[in-house]
Amino acid sequence: MRRFTVPVLGVLIALFMAAPAYAVSARPQLAIPHVAKGPAVDGTLNDEAWKSAKHVQLEYDLRHKGAPQQKTDVFVVSDDKALYVAFDAQQTGEIVANQHTDDVGFDTDDEVQVDMWPGGPLGFRYLFTATPLGTHYQHSSENSTHAPKWQSVGKLRPGGFTVTMRIPFDIMRGDGRATWPIQFVRFVTKTDDLLVWAFEPGQSDHNDVVYAGTLSGLSAGAMSARPKPRIGLFAVAEAAANHDDGNTTRSGADVSIPLTRTASFVGTFHPDFSNVEQDQQSISPTVYRRFINEVRPFFAQMQLTNPFDCEVCPNVNELYTPGIPTPKRGYALEGSQGPVTFNAFNAIGDRRTDNAYTAQWRNTKRTIGFGFQEVQTYAPDFADRLTTIGFFTNDRKHKVFYLNYGWDRGSNVKDNAQAQRLDAGAAYYGNDYYFGGGVRKIGGYYNPVAGFIQTPDVAGWSFDGYRTFRMKPGSFIKNATVEGYIERYHGADGRLDRVTSDLAVTLVSKNLFRINADTGSTYLRLSDGRLTPVSLAGVAVSYRNGTATPTNFVFNQGHYGDGRIATFDRNTVLKLGPITQLSLQAFDTVWYADAGYRNIQWLERVALTRNISRDSSLAFGVRRIIGTPPAVANYFTYGVPYGPTGPAGFYSASNVSVAYAYHRKRDELYVVYGDASAATTKPAVIVKYVFYLGGEKGT
Repeated sequence: MRRFTVPVLGVLIALFMAAPAYAVSARPQLAIPHVAKGPAVDGTLNDEAWKSAKHVQLEYDLRHKGAPQQKTDVFVVSDDKALYVAFDAQQTGEIVANQHTDDVGFDTDDEVQVDMWPGGPLGFRYLFTATPLGTHYQHSSENSTHAPKWQSVGKLRPGGFTVTMRIPFDIMRGDGRATWPIQFVRFVTKTDDLLVWAFEPGQSDHNDVVYAGTLSGLSAGAMSARPKPRIGLFAVAEAAANHDDGNTTRSGADVSIPLTRTASFVGTFHPDFSNVEQDQQSISPTVYRRFINEVRPFFAQMQLTNPFDCEVCPNVNELYTPGIPTPKRGYALEGSQGPVTFNAFNAIGDRRTDNAYTAQWRNTKRTIGFGFQEVQTYAPDFADRLTTIGFFTNDRKHKVFYLNYGWDRGSNVKDNAQAQRLDAGAAYYGNDYYFGGGVRKIGGYYNPVAGFIQTPDVAGWSFDGYRTFRMKPGSFIKNATVEGYIERYHGADGRLDRVTSDLAVTLVSKNLFRINADTGSTYLRLSDGRLTPVSLAGVAVSYRNGTATPTNFVFNQGHYGDGRIATFDRNTVLKLGPITQLSLQAFDTVWYADAGYRNIQWLERVALTRNISRDSSLAFGVRRIIGTPPAVANYFTYGVPYGPTGPAGFYSASNVSVAYAYHRKRDELYVVYGDASAATTKPAVIVKYVFYLGGEKGT
């Protein structure tokens, strides 16, 4: 591998493998009482059953590395069917609490959270999070669409708030063990407090099972709870003009059948993957292929994809499911068994089949792991098969090392020697700092059809580092961060292919003003051999960034190909009463060509969202793009000039979307006009209804 010798690799491996053995002190124990009937979940501690609950406190602030400034009491009790948790929190400063619909706006309010691992350290992780108003969210390593119904109620009071939760045992997957790892967490937005119950010196991750405490005293119902088969039946009706497919109806099903406590067969038949929840349209200039998030349920529930570490990596995803066309039907096996987590799927489409097989083994302490993945694509007279293996070791405190190797074979591969990936790297990290990087070689033919390799045909290195300085509580500047990034890659012919250096400084005040300034440059070799600048740097000023009501002004400029570029993004979210929000954005990009003309593009968005209840919301959106069409928004693609060669012609396209969503325990209803997740939308009204038999959504 160019610029990376075997002796250097040997030194790195020896350094990290010779690190002191990981030692965990005795974890805190929580033996909870069992009651015949759990307490009322009403945002108070008035119910007599709370007097029987086990009481603990959140005694450590991970971010400020010391005792918390404000008190948080936690009460825990159970009955045969559920775990009951109450957080009683003191808070003298502003309580950030804006969200009113469950599963909308995660991590934009103050929050309390329960983390559980019913299958032990190697089992699935479940997070149950609630705001001071009781609005809640849930996440699981079992399924990214995990959305069963559970209860949480929050009430504000002078000097703080109280949140009570009821978490049913049958919405989680365990292996029948009598003790579960558990952690209690609290986030405070304005002060950056991150409070935990179980902690250890050197800990930097509040969601790491290695640092969790132990929950015991569980009822027989908790230990015997088993996952239920789930059938999601859906029907879709669409009304559109005849030239836009006309009026259509269709139906199908998603099925999940447990094979063991921790593994299931999953199927989808005649799937409908319409989605209006995520607007991913952007005109931000980039020389690379855009990465978009997966929104289709069948693929979104494949939690274990690309199970490899890669520090400071150019975007490398051997399996990139958004690149797979929507199949006619799909089958999957997913879950875990002992130290192995796995999934395999078969997606059968129109004259194309995609298969993937993924597995990861980890030791009990999660300090050593191996990953394996094979991705296959077959079509008439075409085949693509990619295999990747990887190793990582992590002391769970400060140090990580990894090594990956992959190879691609198939119709597009003309030279096997140029269809390989080899990379290794390491990092030293903590709660407020990170220093890491990697060296790698990616061949020009290592570019799978169902993958996302941002820049094939590179060999070189990249390194990144940051340090956050947290000020004393009450200081005007809450924290300051300095970050640097550098990369240097060559092509197969030995010439420089990609060079970047960047330095950024960020200041955040106690009243949530944020200013970020960065400077640097990026150069990319084009197909004609020129090493051309594609640089963007500038200033961003924000207010209440990271909350439900942010305001941002972002200006960037730089040399970009045969000219200069300038971008200006202004966006804000305004509260119109307690349950209504108005989002506004104006984003313009101007490219000043050296030849004397300009390419201009505007993106305008207006959206009105009303959180009708905990279960339902209504959103109206209008989006307009003026200038270069969305399909040629990038002036370069893969380093090749792409788009108009002279002054851009006038172009205007408007998208209108309306979406109503209602989610109950057994059914969901969506009424939609347009599709905000698409670059363009057609004037069509879509009504979609889903009914769940057996298990709930995502379980």
